Amino acid sequence: MTLSQVGKILQGITATVGVGFILLMSLPFLPFTGAIELFSVRSGSMEPALPTGSLIFVRSASEYRVGDIVTVQTTSDKTVTHRIVEVHTTDVGVAFLTKGDNNEEPDPVEVVPTNIIGKTFLMLPLLGYPVAYAQTQNGFLMLIVIPATLIILGELLTISREARRLWQRWSRTQRANEVSTRNITFAPMSSAAYPLPAARVISTPPPKKRIV
Repeated sequence: MTLSQVGKILQGITATVGVGFILLMSLPFLPFTGAIELFSVRSGSMEPALPTGSLIFVRSASEYRVGDIVTVQTTSDKTVTHRIVEVHTTDVGVAFLTKGDNNEEPDPVEVVPTNIIGKTFLMLPLLGYPVAYAQTQNGFLMLIVIPATLIILGELLTISREARRLWQRWSRTQRANEVSTRNITFAPMSSAAYPLPAARVISTPPPKKRIV
């Protein structure tokens, strides 16, 4: 494998990773039915259903039932993802009791529907680590900005090489046409090629003598 082939492979991997992260980070802004949000699982309270480090996709729902894994906004900057184990009807509406699958006791405070962000509908193991890192300033630079820059530079180099190749081909064609023009000669017309007609010899009979 040549160095050029290795470079192309690395460029392809970098492009794939960069595009993948850009798509993941842009999911909450895409026009899907219901808002989709991404969360990284940072504890083992929901193992084995949601392993630590996994990436979960959460979407709001019109109703929630026992068994749903929901993400709850507990404070302005903290969320908890646990499973609904009980549904209670109170004077002010419905309340949910949640519990981590790996916890012995349920959560101390019941959850009202307005605090539920949504329920988990997809889980990808291990992807939570890089996504969480990408949400930091250094991670955004390393995982999104740098790969995107490398992709752009690679495309510019490809365009430059193609333009140079086309210019060289055009230059060779022009030089070949000039050489062909200089080599064209016109041969002089010779009598051998175009023989002159033979001269006709006209004989005149001698005058007759007149006898007086």
